[in-house]
Amino acid sequence: MKPAKVALYAGIGAAVLALIAVVFLAYGASTQLNDLHRGAEEGYELRGTYFAGEDRMAYLTFQERDGEKQWQHRDARGTAITDGLYEETGDPNLYTLLDADGNETGRGHLAYVDRRREGVLFYSLNFEKAAMMHKGSAVAMTMETPAE
Repeated sequence: MKPAKVALYAGIGAAVLALIAVVFLAYGASTQLNDLHRGAEEGYELRGTYFAGEDRMAYLTFQERDGEKQWQHRDARGTAITDGLYEETGDPNLYTLLDADGNETGRGHLAYVDRRREGVLFYSLNFEKAAMMHKGSAVAMTMETPAE
């Protein structure tokens, strides 16, 4: 086979591979946009553990156990633990955090969760400035008992 034909076939093969790659990228982008749109309208699943910073000392974890929607927060020093129940609001991604006595103590806003179960949560406890946490696990951490 002549070198010109080999080069032509190689060029066609490369073009076909590039086209296939573009189709897969477009499909992935479309799927991710659909997931984001659905989550914004219907709400993302609030479950798992969110961490502030790389040290993973401070966390906010959510789980549903025996029909109760529970949350727990541990500060960056690992000494202060707060927990309670959370309630849904009219916004499918905004939650009210209640303390052990049922009093509103903060808010959580789930910004997004993707197919890999990675996500971002903004929260405010005791109505202080909102902070951002990144999802570190789709599973809630074992809830600790606060020291008294």
